[in-house]
Amino acid sequence: MRKLILASLLAGLCAAQNAQAFSLEFTPASQSMTVGSSQTFDLWVKGLGSELISGYDLSVGYNSSILGLGAVTYSNKLNNGDVNESIFVLTPGAGSVNLFEVSLLSDAQLAGQGDFKLFSITFAGLAAGTSDITLTSNGISGHSELDAFGDLVPLALTPDSILNATATIQGNGGQNNVPEPSALALLGLGLLGVMASRRRKL
Repeated sequence: MRKLILASLLAGLCAAQNAQAFSLEFTPASQSMTVGSSQTFDLWVKGLGSELISGYDLSVGYNSSILGLGAVTYSNKLNNGDVNESIFVLTPGAGSVNLFEVSLLSDAQLAGQGDFKLFSITFAGLAAGTSDITLTSNGISGHSELDAFGDLVPLALTPDSILNATATIQGNGGQNNVPEPSALALLGLGLLGVMASRRRKL
């Protein structure tokens, strides 16, 4: 029920035709880590100008056989440092996590956001390989300046405005600690040679 109310609130804030463009981008765009280590990606809002964001419903996707979801840290941009001034919900799934936040602040309190970090997400390396980290927008609430009729123009986010990221995981610190079969064979032959030479001496 709570999720339905929040979704309705966000849907109401998002409804409109004309819109201004901005972008959401992961920083850094790519990172490398080893199995067992962790790396953090920050999601930045860029190109808002004088516009503002008051809420979002975003999903982050990843390859769960390569990456494990770690901590998610929301920024304080939608609540000015008071967690009671925004409603946020985190819903992890199989290979994805949904992040939802709606600000309870007024437009005047949200004004002047500029470029800012929306949240940080940390992944742990589970297995060697490369995973895309993708962002899907289920809705962004907010608006830009007034149009010719004095109405607030809502924000628009196009697929081209979303910049995804990649994570590359290297096994065992990038080194292969398991001997190759050919190396084992050579070692075995060497041991046989040592044993044979000792028997001859006896």
